[in-house]
Amino acid sequence: GATLGFRGALTLSSISVAIATTIHAIIVIAGAKAHGWLNDQTRIKPIRRIFAVVMVGVAISFIAADLA
Repeated sequence: GATLGFRGALTLSSISVAIATTIHAIIVIAGAKAHGWLNDQTRIKPIRRIFAVVMVGVAISFIAADLA
């Protein structure tokens, strides 16, 4: 295959950093906007349960990937 030169590597790295920075900024902004909603005492228990189920799902997917 073709070899990626310095310029190409720098371009791809810059694109990767830009994408990662944009995604992280979106996560931070969404978290700040959801803070009040997530902090509501009537929602805390269901939200914790949902996050717990998500974490179990992630753990199961890691186990399945390791066993495959």
